[in-house]
Amino acid sequence: MRSIRVRCERVNLAPVRRFVEDWLQEQKVPARPSGQILVAVDEICANIIVHGNQENPACWLTVRLRTDGSTFVFDLLDRGTPFEPPPFAPPDVTQYVRERRKGGLGLTLVHLIMDRVEFLHEADGTNLCRLSKRV
Repeated sequence: MRSIRVRCERVNLAPVRRFVEDWLQEQKVPARPSGQILVAVDEICANIIVHGNQENPACWLTVRLRTDGSTFVFDLLDRGTPFEPPPFAPPDVTQYVRERRKGGLGLTLVHLIMDRVEFLHEADGTNLCRLSKRV
């Protein structure tokens, strides 16, 4: 298992991306799934930093990476505002286009990329988002 801990500031999204990308390369994950995984992990990290912790540098995000050889697991932990997602249902993208909406499709993209997306809340107040992908 490998991990990184960063303050909840947007500027720290780039080091987290590099950390995950380097680890995926070490694990010899092919370019296409690696790129998709990076998009998913980056989206959740951005949501945690911006929405869950309001970009508060006093708050922390921990990213833990592990694999059993074919399944890659990404644990994203923080202590910000808990997120309670509704059951996943693909949105009507044409409605988004008609209404010229910005945003709101990131979590859908994460669900489409990853095999499993879980949001858990630990008894000690820690939020855990666990992303899993079989490659």
